[in-house]
Amino acid sequence: MGFIIIDENKSTKEELLEAINFNNEIAVRLGQEITKLKHTSVLKRPVRIPNSNKVATSQPPVLEEPIQEMLEDEMLYYIENVREKKGQEIVNAFPSTENNHYFKIMLRLKLETIRAIREIKKLMTLTKNISKEELIYYKDELELEIRKLNIINDTLVAKKNASIETEVKEEKQIKNDLLLVPTMFGNCRVLEELDKIPRDYYEGIKELFLSIENGTFKNIKRFNASNDGLAGFCEVKDFKIRVVYDRISSTTYSIITVFMKKSDNDKSYLAPLKRKIAEYKKIRPILEKKLSDDSFRKENDFNVAELWNKLGRKNKKVKGAIKEKGRKEYD
Repeated sequence: MGFIIIDENKSTKEELLEAINFNNEIAVRLGQEITKLKHTSVLKRPVRIPNSNKVATSQPPVLEEPIQEMLEDEMLYYIENVREKKGQEIVNAFPSTENNHYFKIMLRLKLETIRAIREIKKLMTLTKNISKEELIYYKDELELEIRKLNIINDTLVAKKNASIETEVKEEKQIKNDLLLVPTMFGNCRVLEELDKIPRDYYEGIKELFLSIENGTFKNIKRFNASNDGLAGFCEVKDFKIRVVYDRISSTTYSIITVFMKKSDNDKSYLAPLKRKIAEYKKIRPILEKKLSDDSFRKENDFNVAELWNKLGRKNKKVKGAIKEKGRKEYD
């Protein structure tokens, strides 16, 4: 993992910007590794054992999944989203205002944008014999980043003003739909998987599904290109539990699988996850077409009601669907 060093006098504008993006990603990854080491590597200190001349070495408990590491994954998700957008479009890539880390994420996005502005200005200053076309290109990129920064600043100011105002209209609550992906045999995979997970984890799993439904996406992580076969898919996670999903429409999220990860180093889940995602990719076009099918929607609504029923979420809609389907109501 090393930085790219190139001669700006012998490189094209595309090569220079590519190097900047690559080096920024390396810097972020190094920051992740440093954070991880801070949480998992604790210096051993000698402790005298009572009534003994022996000296023991204390072993502080190791945090399986440091909160800071999960937050960094969430930060990277939004950084990548904003980087892909232009102009006012970036507003759609911002985290929900209900996200517990909203201000931390927005300030990180501001920092990354300021960093990009500085890098472009530096390139424009240091690059000798810059052509008119290159100068126009850099100016366009600079203007784009400045617009992003202004939008981020305006959004932050608006949010801060809204939070201190006593009389302000409540924001329209996001309500995403869950689509429980069937297996190749037509069964509801998530319901089958849930039966194999200890009920002690149901409350945490319920929070993960609720975070997809309300758009807060708890501890979200997007799989990148290094995860062969998983790139582009996302997961929300909490202690030992994961929910992997895909956005199949603007307000519908396909729930591919829910599972337990025994430890931070546990890789046994990868092969089954890749298989399930490969199966999902095959039927995704069919599911997209069925989203407009009333009977398909109704059957999915029953499955979602059964999911909430198992997880202990009680409301009239869930109770009505369970009663109509003749299924058992859980405590």
